[in-house]
Amino acid sequence: MTMRATNPRYNDILRQTNSYRYQLLDRMRMDCDYWLGNGNRCDKYLWAGNVVDHCTLMYDLFNSFAYTEQPEWISLDDIRDYAISMGMVDAILQRLDTDKARDEIGEHLNEQPDCNGLDDFEVYSKQYAEDDAMIELDFELDVECEYHPANYIDCYCETPAHWTVEDFTVTPTAGRLNLFEREITLNADQLNELSRRL
Repeated sequence: MTMRATNPRYNDILRQTNSYRYQLLDRMRMDCDYWLGNGNRCDKYLWAGNVVDHCTLMYDLFNSFAYTEQPEWISLDDIRDYAISMGMVDAILQRLDTDKARDEIGEHLNEQPDCNGLDDFEVYSKQYAEDDAMIELDFELDVECEYHPANYIDCYCETPAHWTVEDFTVTPTAGRLNLFEREITLNADQLNELSRRL
């Protein structure tokens, strides 16, 4: 996954001089340290205004330097660690378009010739953030669906011509998010939150 903001101001920043980008990246690093410490996790202390945009810009700033010019005082692993420590995965899940995920689940169910009670498959979902700082998020989810007929006595006796997500209990069993080129596995609390929203 590569996350890119399309805000013109954002793209202008990436075209600034090396000196400017070094200084901004260092300032953003200090913002992260303060946010995690005395800043009490308050987004107003982040240059970009929120965790997702802040860490994404740090990632893009770091990669905007030629390999030989990348700063030695911060690494891509450091930026990933900041993102994870600051709850970026949870912030991304809050932006996840569960309606889009449910649509994909519904499409999958309609491709099945019959109902076998349980069905394991993967959902690939993309969410675009609100406002003009549009960010694309790729997200992979393993889903287990259990049929619970609303209008049918036995799903093995009569199968509807068209499944709907409402005919199933959708339970995420595993989830992965590619965060700055590293795969992050969702924990039980995150899966429970997604299950509640699906």
